[in-house]
Amino acid sequence: MPKQKSYISSIKGKNYNKFLKSLKLRGPYIDDIFSSQIDSLTGKVLFTKDALLYQDIILYYFKNPKDFKLTELQNWLIKEKNFEFKIEYQGFKSRTSYSARRHAKEPRINSLFNDLLNLKLIKQTGKAFSEKLKNFEVETYSYTLDGKLLALIIKNYYLIQELKDKKNDTKQQELSKNNEQIYDIIINQIFPIIRNSISYVNFYLKFFELIYKKGYFDKIISYFINILCSNREIIYLMYLLKSIMVYDFVPYNKLDRRIFHDIWKETINSISVEEKNIILFRLKQYIEFKFMDKNIITSNYEKKQFELRSDYEKIVLEGYCNECDQYTILIWSTFDYKKNITYNVDEYDNIKFQCNKCKQIRVIPCFMPRY
Repeated sequence: MPKQKSYISSIKGKNYNKFLKSLKLRGPYIDDIFSSQIDSLTGKVLFTKDALLYQDIILYYFKNPKDFKLTELQNWLIKEKNFEFKIEYQGFKSRTSYSARRHAKEPRINSLFNDLLNLKLIKQTGKAFSEKLKNFEVETYSYTLDGKLLALIIKNYYLIQELKDKKNDTKQQELSKNNEQIYDIIINQIFPIIRNSISYVNFYLKFFELIYKKGYFDKIISYFINILCSNREIIYLMYLLKSIMVYDFVPYNKLDRRIFHDIWKETINSISVEEKNIILFRLKQYIEFKFMDKNIITSNYEKKQFELRSDYEKIVLEGYCNECDQYTILIWSTFDYKKNITYNVDEYDNIKFQCNKCKQIRVIPCFMPRY
């Protein structure tokens, strides 16, 4: 008799995450706001209904950037913004009063709203008198700095989608202004906060400034959006900056990778020796960790890595040659490694190297995340 699946093991993918969330075993995460599924009719990847409702709640920032009451947000979602609610209350259901609609959708709206509170994208700011019950006070809320930044990133995403469908000078100007606001928040508000806690912020401050001056800042925002859509279980927005600041910044698009490699090189050659060494040390740690996480390593690799553990300018990798049936230890400087993953890869992003024995070009399977 076949073994019967348990209830939990029968739940797959997004439904499994939703099930864990209902048991308070998972999330919420910021990438829930960008959760997607494949449409059964069109085959297109579309945001889930909850993701769209999360986004609408965050986009309320542009309607009311200051303090607001939860009922004001609920009314706006029901009457003006949320497409799902508008579709539901068409035809015969269009006779349903707005108060009844709000009452029906209130539990779901409040649940997602509380998720955004827990993610620190929205904060409670105080109390104000209710519009209906004049002597009754209700909580007021506003968007945090992270909430404002995410609202601008979401707006960027939809403006780009609109411009893909149809060129529009007004929308293009709106996109440029939106990107300027994102840049201002990162440079003038977020970086000053973390300057004292992360010693190499100065490097990335210059890195972002160069990207902005050279006209590539929109590519950084697209990179952020790709990370948010990748189901990485992000619990705070600072991860987006750390994905560039601490980790190896490797865009999926090869042309973008070359652009940012050149800017990275220009930036690192302009900073102090101490800052440069810290950046190289962090990169060595991360790259070697990712390599070991994705590959079966040999004892020779471990010995060589240990031998060079204090040499922060050297990265140790290992390749395998099928023809010779042997492993090759590769010791590259960080600069050589960055150059190789930018220019010396095949169509699958595998890094090319030369076998020590047969001198043929072989590849190390791609082990770095691409966005």
